[in-house]
Amino acid sequence: MQTTRTPYSISFMATVLLLLLFACHSTVANAAVALEYAAGDAANLLI
Repeated sequence: MQTTRTPYSISFMATVLLLLLFACHSTVANAAVALEYAAGDAANLLI
């Protein structure tokens, strides 16, 4: 049981970690884009 269950749990954990990393990366990218747009708007207002 352990020999068949261990690889499955490892692959499952790896998949979950990859999904979490992808979600965090997309969130950070969206935040960076939003900050970039906000900085551009602030620069336009200052000018």
